[in-house]
Amino acid sequence: MPAMYFEFSILPALAVLGLLGTGALVWGTWSWRDSTLRAPLIWTWIAWGFLNYAGYGSASADSYANYVAAVLAIAPVLAVLGAKQPQNVAWQFIVVTMVGVLLLPVLQGWAYGDAVPHVHPLFRWLIAAHIVLAVANYFATRYRGSAIVYGIGAALLAGNYLPFRTASDDVGAFWGLICFPLAIVGVAALAWRARNGSRGLQRLWGDFRDAYGAVWALRVAERLNAAANQHSWPVEFTWGDILVIDRAQPTATAPARPSEAALDALEPEVRHRVERELRSMLRRFVSHAWIVKRLPNC
Repeated sequence: MPAMYFEFSILPALAVLGLLGTGALVWGTWSWRDSTLRAPLIWTWIAWGFLNYAGYGSASADSYANYVAAVLAIAPVLAVLGAKQPQNVAWQFIVVTMVGVLLLPVLQGWAYGDAVPHVHPLFRWLIAAHIVLAVANYFATRYRGSAIVYGIGAALLAGNYLPFRTASDDVGAFWGLICFPLAIVGVAALAWRARNGSRGLQRLWGDFRDAYGAVWALRVAERLNAAANQHSWPVEFTWGDILVIDRAQPTATAPARPSEAALDALEPEVRHRVERELRSMLRRFVSHAWIVKRLPNC
């Protein structure tokens, strides 16, 4: 990396960001230990270690280290897509396979003594697709800002290894060192702020949605709405809230009340069955302890 990036005035700031990022990642790992996000978090730790090596490992840009860091940075994105029990463990073999295939240019480059890895266009598009998927998956959640910062950092880190060039190796490693800890700290700060929010089914649904993103939240909502229609429960699971609706009226004119009080006003038997169905669905992703922390009187 160019010497300008290692000026005395910059190194302390990078060190502080690194410590903050590591601390936030430790707290996040502990907070989500009761969920299937453990595997994505492990991949995040691996990527974080390689990112720091790519940024601080040598006085000049290391193209191979940067490429490895860029590949590992997208591994958590793929890991989240399989974060549902019981296939979440087997899914990690798919993640390992993808990472292994994408790292083949490194082995090939070393074998031929190339100065930089030569990345196939298909690999470049795979890396770009995962970066876009990560941002899109969390764009409508409370972690929108962190997702955007991650996307910027990942695109700059990938630099020469995307279908279009975004940055040189040294610039990508430098900005990756800035964007990634900012994204991690942002997620931890928002999760910390939300931990003492009001408890209830709305909180349970919102925390799950924000933690797992659109891919899983929309699929789970579809299953929950199918159960609600089957049993004629006056509720609808939307992206933002759990709505209390009047099924006797046309959908266009039916009033919707997205509040916890409206859910509490349901008949006790109906509310109990709605809660039981939601808890049953979420148990494929999170533990009983994770759920009860977000519900009252538990």
